[in-house]
Amino acid sequence: MRYCVRKLLGSGSFGKVVEAHDLQDKEQVAIKFIKTNNQHEKQSLKEIELLKFINKEKGSRFIDFSNRLVEHNQICNALHHLSDLQIIHGDLKLDNVLLTHPEAPTIKLTDFGSAFRSGEKVDPYVRARPYRSPEFILHSRIGVPTDMWSLGCILVEMFTADTLFTVRDSTAQINKFVEVLGMPPSSILDSSTRSTKFFEKTPGSDRYVLKKPRNGETYKAAGMRKMQDVLDIDLEGSMYEKGEDDDNFLYEYVDFIDLILLMLKYDPSERITPCEALNHKFFNSQEE
Repeated sequence: MRYCVRKLLGSGSFGKVVEAHDLQDKEQVAIKFIKTNNQHEKQSLKEIELLKFINKEKGSRFIDFSNRLVEHNQICNALHHLSDLQIIHGDLKLDNVLLTHPEAPTIKLTDFGSAFRSGEKVDPYVRARPYRSPEFILHSRIGVPTDMWSLGCILVEMFTADTLFTVRDSTAQINKFVEVLGMPPSSILDSSTRSTKFFEKTPGSDRYVLKKPRNGETYKAAGMRKMQDVLDIDLEGSMYEKGEDDDNFLYEYVDFIDLILLMLKYDPSERITPCEALNHKFFNSQEE
């Protein structure tokens, strides 16, 4: 016997993860157990194949991870490496971003069970709902930009300690998107196979409006829930009257909001790429 199981770390739709001691290499490890059915077995074999490919092409690249959100973003760097390989994580969420050690903090992206290569057909439902991009919900073309949408949701969650789009179904999620980001471009809805489930065109025009939820639930008008309100940042009030150091923080907040909104573009072709994000003024200002 090589492994001695210590305790259960967590469970999900595919199986369970346990903490174990590797008796051969004398180290603590995490072992993932997959449910025994054909679908999960095929997915687990695909996960192993992708992980081997990633390790072979890029190796283990870890970057210092600061406890202060506004200093560096190693998750974005990891996505940059994955995008070079045309691999989409597909289920990026805060639970899948791990600190290796609190005293020498580096990160690992984990759980590639939903990962896929660019151009592959994927199941849009096997993802954590709060981090799903519009492409998953509207059944549009899914590719590398979908991970950047998830990252935008993660950064908001790291800043506020609350998930940005906590909802119970796709209708509520679309309405939450519209509250914060306004209406999607008509070109996106025209090319989506599922847009008519949530939107309809006004008579005699090409303009879309949201359908009223069947459960009668109400939402704020399009774009009325501003990102600075979500983050609870005062961009126009007393912060302008503070000292020079506080003004610097204000500029960082403005840059942070700009970066988040670029990550949360409806159109994947307009969404900021990992490489562009790493060169964004928000990250650059932390290194000056």
